[in-house]
Amino acid sequence: MAPDERPASPLRSPTLRAVEDPEVRLMPLGSAPSLPDWPADIDLEPADGELTGTITTKIVGLLRRQTGRGPTRAKTVMTPELVVITLTECLTTVERRLVGDGHGALVTHGRRAIYQGLGFEAQAVVEELTGRRVTAYLTAQEGDPDLALLMFYLAPPDRFLLERSSS
Repeated sequence: MAPDERPASPLRSPTLRAVEDPEVRLMPLGSAPSLPDWPADIDLEPADGELTGTITTKIVGLLRRQTGRGPTRAKTVMTPELVVITLTECLTTVERRLVGDGHGALVTHGRRAIYQGLGFEAQAVVEELTGRRVTAYLTAQEGDPDLALLMFYLAPPDRFLLERSSS
């Protein structure tokens, strides 16, 4: 490979590459734990997207305060049990240079630590705005393309309301 060529991003590659991460465990299809039953009439997001927009604004503000720089683009999407925030162009200048020099794994590892460190504050934001308890917080970072995902798995609404009222 020529010095100015970089390997294709795994997201752009036609084949999947093995992840060399001891924290990643793949499960055979059909072996995932069952999810709780969800009421069919839950409508978390107002039609104007006010809730998702507020979540995006608060999380980007948190990242900006804690890292000195926020993403240039961010978007939040929701399902009844999941909040996913996509962050684009969030790496600093030095992180982008490291990725370009072939040290993407180092940057990814560092960013994972940053996002995990912000987990309690980020979870509190999502819980406050959705009125639901976050039962799992997952993050993913890719250096090329400069993309990160923050994912929050939400408890069923009735369970959280019961827990809050009994406290």
